[in-house]
Amino acid sequence: GQGFVPQERFRLLSAVPAPGHHWKLLDWMEREYGAVIVADTCCARWGEFDWDPSRPLLTLARQWTATPLNRQMHAPISTAWLPDTVQDAREHQVQGALYWAHIGCPQAGASIRILKEALQEQVGVPTLVLDIDVLDPSFVTEDELRDKLEGFFELLEERAAGS
Repeated sequence: GQGFVPQERFRLLSAVPAPGHHWKLLDWMEREYGAVIVADTCCARWGEFDWDPSRPLLTLARQWTATPLNRQMHAPISTAWLPDTVQDAREHQVQGALYWAHIGCPQAGASIRILKEALQEQVGVPTLVLDIDVLDPSFVTEDELRDKLEGFFELLEERAAGS
């Protein structure tokens, strides 16, 4: 019943991890809007695999394919990433989702629409897509990202007031 952020207002899902060079933006979201990322499907949702000590290489291969990022990015979207993201949104009772769209990642870029529509249709959760470059902080300024996030938080506030 009590979260990490004392004045938590918005629970968010991150469809992919936020870039390290924009982590101060996450602090700003928490301070200004009480927004906290409570689920990150690509980093936290493991698949199942069996440990078989008699077959160590097979066990290591199964473990590798069950790790969160590998499971999400190297399997059909319908078998891992999509159902896991929808389940995370439900389990963590999120009000919104963020998709940090790295311009150099064709696997993730191809999934944006599928994930965005599934979250909206199955859970009623809107998704903000933020175009970024995970290696180059000059691709988009922090002010540009803040502007987009402020608009998204206004949308979330309107939805909260209407319910």
